[in-house]
Amino acid sequence: MDYEVVWRGPIPVIGIGLDVSNSRPAEIGAHWQRFWAEGVPGRIPNKAREEVVSVYTAYRGDHTQPYRLIAGCPVTTVDEVPEGMEAHTVPAARYARIVARGPMPGAVVAVWQWVWASGLERAYTTDFDLYGPAALDPMAGEAEVFVALV
Repeated sequence: MDYEVVWRGPIPVIGIGLDVSNSRPAEIGAHWQRFWAEGVPGRIPNKAREEVVSVYTAYRGDHTQPYRLIAGCPVTTVDEVPEGMEAHTVPAARYARIVARGPMPGAVVAVWQWVWASGLERAYTTDFDLYGPAALDPMAGEAEVFVALV
């Protein structure tokens, strides 16, 4: 799979968080269902742009261990965090940028499966996915996956 190394961040984010594990994918899906069902994007103040971001942080080891998932939006400031939400700033870092193309969310899942098997020298600090307007096409979507590198 092709990727490019880029410098990104910092990116302040507000959203809803949950401790998850890749061994329990149903929890991840349920978290995203909650995000949409509760209209979280419409309740986030100071949005920087109309994108959704999936932040993976607070890793307790490698990709087989639990981590924190924050489903949210990039914001201009984290000074105003609605009740029940949390703020996190994606740190400035060197990332592998991989574009996921195809049916969503399967295309993003396929990218992450490749990452887990790839041997990339991951930092396991904060990784994230960006979902812009192109990700809305369920059959031919496009999203960006950013994996923090050592």
